Amino acid sequence: METKYCVGLDLSKKDFKACMVVIDHKQNTKIKASRTFPNTASGSDQLWECDQSAEVPLSESQI
Repeated sequence: METKYCVGLDLSKKDFKACMVVIDHKQNTKIKASRTFPNTASGSDQLWECDQSAEVPLSESQI
């Protein structure tokens, strides 16, 4: 049984939204987290800081 993770980004001039979804072996989906960040260098840093506290860090995910 394989669990998959999907991260979606919605970018705009003012901000960006990030969402992490878990997909189970039956293709059921569940939103694990979603958050809005300012579209600045600081906002990008906040995204990666949030990633470090995730159950499955993005750095360990397969692209």
